[in-house]
Amino acid sequence: MFIIYLWLVLPLVCSQSTSNVSEFTAYGSKIAVNNVMIVEVYNDRHQFGVEFASAGGSTCISDFENSSYIYSVALGKYANVTSFAYIGKDKDTKTLFISSTTVLDNCTFTPPNIFSFNSSHSDHYLLAVNPTGQFLFGFSNDFILVWEPENQFAEKWTNNITYAQQTFVPYAVDVSQDFALVVGSDGFTGPIAYLLHFNSCNIITSSFETCMTVVDVYVYNTSGTGVSNMSVKINDAGHVLWSIGSINKVILMSIVNVSLNVISTINNIGEVKAVAWMTSTTCAFLLSSQIQFYQITNGTFTYSSTFPNTWKTLCSTMTPNFVTIAMSDTIGLAILDVNGYVYVIRPTTIGYYSVTSTGCGTKIRFAYSKEAKCLPGYYHSETSARPCALCPSDTYNSGENYVECVPCSNSSFCPLGSVADVDSSAMTSIVQARAYPVSPESTLFDDILLQNMFNMSFSRHCLLVSPLFWTLLIIACALLVLTVMGISKFFVQCKDARQTIKYVFKQTDLIGEGELWIGGIVSFSVLVLVSFAYAFSTLYLKQYPIETSADSAFACNTNLRNSKFSTQMQLLGIPLSDEIQPLFDMLDAQAYMLNVDFVNTYFHCSDLIIQQTVGTVVSVIPSQNCSQHSAILSVAVALPLHTIAIQLSLNGTRTIGGMRVGLSGPAASNEEYTVQELNFMQGYMVQNRTLSQNPSLQLQLIRLINDTEPLSESDKTIFSALWIPTFSYVSDQLFLTETQYFGNTRSQTLLTVSLSEKAYYVINTQSPIAKQAEVVFHSILFTIVCLELFGLLFVIFKLVFVPLFRFVVNKFQRADAPYELTPM
Repeated sequence: MFIIYLWLVLPLVCSQSTSNVSEFTAYGSKIAVNNVMIVEVYNDRHQFGVEFASAGGSTCISDFENSSYIYSVALGKYANVTSFAYIGKDKDTKTLFISSTTVLDNCTFTPPNIFSFNSSHSDHYLLAVNPTGQFLFGFSNDFILVWEPENQFAEKWTNNITYAQQTFVPYAVDVSQDFALVVGSDGFTGPIAYLLHFNSCNIITSSFETCMTVVDVYVYNTSGTGVSNMSVKINDAGHVLWSIGSINKVILMSIVNVSLNVISTINNIGEVKAVAWMTSTTCAFLLSSQIQFYQITNGTFTYSSTFPNTWKTLCSTMTPNFVTIAMSDTIGLAILDVNGYVYVIRPTTIGYYSVTSTGCGTKIRFAYSKEAKCLPGYYHSETSARPCALCPSDTYNSGENYVECVPCSNSSFCPLGSVADVDSSAMTSIVQARAYPVSPESTLFDDILLQNMFNMSFSRHCLLVSPLFWTLLIIACALLVLTVMGISKFFVQCKDARQTIKYVFKQTDLIGEGELWIGGIVSFSVLVLVSFAYAFSTLYLKQYPIETSADSAFACNTNLRNSKFSTQMQLLGIPLSDEIQPLFDMLDAQAYMLNVDFVNTYFHCSDLIIQQTVGTVVSVIPSQNCSQHSAILSVAVALPLHTIAIQLSLNGTRTIGGMRVGLSGPAASNEEYTVQELNFMQGYMVQNRTLSQNPSLQLQLIRLINDTEPLSESDKTIFSALWIPTFSYVSDQLFLTETQYFGNTRSQTLLTVSLSEKAYYVINTQSPIAKQAEVVFHSILFTIVCLELFGLLFVIFKLVFVPLFRFVVNKFQRADAPYELTPM
């Protein structure tokens, strides 16, 4: 077993022993912090540096023996005395020692209270102090030690009494009032956590079992044995953060009664070197060059922000290569870099955030952040080192109240991080493109004429304009006259009147050519139907083109038009005809004006820089117009080219709720060619997000050509054109959640708008369904058809109705002799 121990442990010892012992990255923790003071050890200068929480940047310095090397310093979390503890070794005598020193108000250091002992060499001498500062605990792969400086009580036990695994090497430790949690590895089973419960240690009873008890052991099974670089922290609620840097994992545990329970884990966030509890529900993970902050809700880690970032930049003397972190509710979060500089992110007043770019210098041992008011769109409702939070959706902060955000009205546009109660009309899109009409179901004038002549609906308008309705009305009148004439035949006194009426109607008989008087009455219905047909044809002919046509009040369908449509797509690589070439020249000559509205933002025109990129050449261009009103920054930029990339840079970390992007350009006309005015705006917003700091839009323009063919051969074809935009972007990159926004490291918002043209054009052709000659011909043809149709009905009337009528009359004549039947 001893050989196995040497085989596993000695390579670690030898590899670590080559480190420079003056480096801050070597061995244990070189800083400690509590609510009273902050302590750092400088082994290269053989000094301690101490600053009190109330000292305001005044550092107390104390030298220690040149032969001493200090592995770790420690403080009681809630100790109210100005004492600190440290563990070290005399390099000459190889003797280990634990010491406690008190710092007085005048920066005088009392003589150290030292407990010396011997032990085999180790690179992992861990020191911890219980929260009140009464007991000091030392841990190594060789021993466990308890020391009470006030009563000079000390006891040391070998690790074979404590650890079930004889090859166990501790890497990190933290203590609460009742427990110590030691984490490390035995080289076989992977990371191991020992939970020790404190009993009543005193100078009389000094057995290990009396002082503390191993109440639980947790082994995290992982492949490989190269486990190192651990950190562990216990908070007041009994929750534990245990980082295992070599496998990129942080484990959240809880101490319930006397057992360790795993709540959750977070993986693949990088090699975590140290952890710290910011509050009972927030924590910090130290990676080599950054600190990541997480919110813990119901056992789930949610990323919150990163330091350094856009809002909290790194002080100039600090190196972005961090060693460890330590947290105190009063002093704040202390960060140690590889050069020994310490930067403390102080808790801030509510409504303020920490400014971390100032306060440091080459001769300043402990640098502290300052505080500044939260920007509009942010708020900070607690005293902590956390950054200001973005106002939630449907709330805003204009900068008058930095503690909370104000609710917006129901009709407002208030996304994440809003700075004002902006009316939602500010995000209205302006769309010039319209869906091109489709041809009607029937494009033959014959069908259209017949459908409208014999169509009848029971709506008031349709009845009034229905030819069939008026025709049937005349026919009904004819039947009424026919009935009256039939009845009057039985009355002798009506004979003269009947003869006169018959004579008159025979003269108007167009169907039977004067043969029957009833044909004259029916001829009126024919005249009504034909008159409607001619009126419809005349008015329908004028319903062209659709651009100049009003509603078709003469038809039941008021959308009826004398137009049919077709759409084609043509490649620009195909040579253009001489007829259409002038229109393309006019389109290419149209000047562009890029219009951008940044909506719900506190940016001003003075923050704006505009650059253009043509090929690989980048140049600054001025804006034609820039204004800021009601939290809307409006910018207009004249574009020298149709194919260009424009960058709008807004310096600062202010939020932008949404934006509108569009183009405008003047109209132009030349005889039958017209280029329409360009004026479109497209709004971009996501209600529960804010605009990213690096949004990008690709704007591709399509030539849309409208070809209106002439109604008569003497007229010319009319051409009109318009640029139609298509936008492409990735919505998840254009707008960010609060977590994504704070994870961004840009100190400016850079909007890139790239303009290009499609390699094809769309041509819409409008042509008349019926021209004048066709309308005249089909109207005459309809008249002939009507006459023939009614003539057929007249023949049927003569062959069926008249004989039947005579038969009935003869029957009545035999029954009533005085009546005389006269021919009709």
